[in-house]
Amino acid sequence: MQWQEEEKTQRHKVAYLDPARIHQNEHSYKLTEKVQEQLKAVKTKKAKDDIKKEAHKKERHKVSAYIAKVMLKRVDKDWLMAPYGFE
Repeated sequence: MQWQEEEKTQRHKVAYLDPARIHQNEHSYKLTEKVQEQLKAVKTKKAKDDIKKEAHKKERHKVSAYIAKVMLKRVDKDWLMAPYGFE
């Protein structure tokens, strides 16, 4: 609704990020089969924590890459709105 009003009035040049792509669930690591296999292969807790940290880092990178792509694609806009779902 808000986007439609701004589109009609041309009052603000606004771009919006997809809330589903930047939601808190997208930031957390996903326990995929690959990660599970890596966790089973190691014995120490430190090694398991390192694998989890790396998986989390990759997920955060996906979100940051999405935001960067939108910023580059929408350089003609004055504002970049990011509705998000964090606790």
